[in-house]
Amino acid sequence: MPASSRRDFLRISGAAGGGLAIAGGLPAFTAHAAPTRPTDVDLVPEDKATTIWYRTPADEARIIQEALPVGNGRLGALVGCDPADDFLYLTDGAFWSGGRNDTLTDDGQLPYGRDDFGSFGLLAKLRIAVPGHSEAELSGYRRQLDLSNGVVSATYKLRGVHYRREVYASHPDDVVVVRLTGGPLSGTISLAGTHDETTSGNGGQLSFAGELANGLRYAAAVKAVSSTGRIVVDRETLSFSGCRELLIVVCAGTNYSPDADRDFRDPKSDPLTVARGKAAAAARVSPAKLLNTHVADYQRLYNRFTIDLGKSSPCSGRSTRGRASRCGTPTGAAPIRNWRPPMSSTAATSRSRARVTGSR
Repeated sequence: MPASSRRDFLRISGAAGGGLAIAGGLPAFTAHAAPTRPTDVDLVPEDKATTIWYRTPADEARIIQEALPVGNGRLGALVGCDPADDFLYLTDGAFWSGGRNDTLTDDGQLPYGRDDFGSFGLLAKLRIAVPGHSEAELSGYRRQLDLSNGVVSATYKLRGVHYRREVYASHPDDVVVVRLTGGPLSGTISLAGTHDETTSGNGGQLSFAGELANGLRYAAAVKAVSSTGRIVVDRETLSFSGCRELLIVVCAGTNYSPDADRDFRDPKSDPLTVARGKAAAAARVSPAKLLNTHVADYQRLYNRFTIDLGKSSPCSGRSTRGRASRCGTPTGAAPIRNWRPPMSSTAATSRSRARVTGSR
């Protein structure tokens, strides 16, 4: 194929392929009808669920390595599960800073400049502060990613009271849900953007909106409710007190549209109205129904696939340091130093064992 024909082919197929990939891969952020609420859900008991667990919260400075993920195909978050100062880093799959970037250069490549290709970004940070729940004051802490039910959770005991928080990203409700139980609980919730947006309280919610240089508009909103305590909106924070159960619902999105003719933007879409509406709608549903709706939807996909990695060895199910002391360090392996409490999982036995035998 002549060079000029090859460039023309790449120019046409590259642009078309890129458009199809975007159009077929990302849903638009729009309002939707209330989902069907299932009446019978097979929640997998914790002792039978496939879990990845840790004995300490994630270090925010090592969020990529240690935080646990939740996502619904559009909206996702990384979760720290710190009882005293929890964080959720949230984003939308369409939160991209680049332009259309569908014109190939003479060498058949797409431009990769900052203003051309752009980058995927962080849309919002949600923080939940509960004074008096520092790691030094509690016992029996455990956080885990429950792969069988699609839920991140953390449990611990403080002054004789058992506490639990669970986090998941619901596809049917299109929100991230955080539920805290135990207590009574008192603290604050804050929501912040990453591009100097102004967060404000309105209608019992916190929210903000913004626009990137490429014209992409976005917004985020959070709503908290409790039947056992008091919640007050104070400018940039939600304060809660005396709550034995607290439901926090957060939603975020953009005005992305899978329509190349409109330059992948929907000028009529108002992400702030959509985000606030979805957060408010989900907050009106009972925590049990929200969870059941999510689990039924999640398991419909999760249960299509199974994997059997065999039986665990006598050294599995223990901490990395515990395995090293009980089973010995394999010949040639470097000693384990400064290792954070590791994960333990039936499905991750081979991965955990590799961490023991591999050098660092």
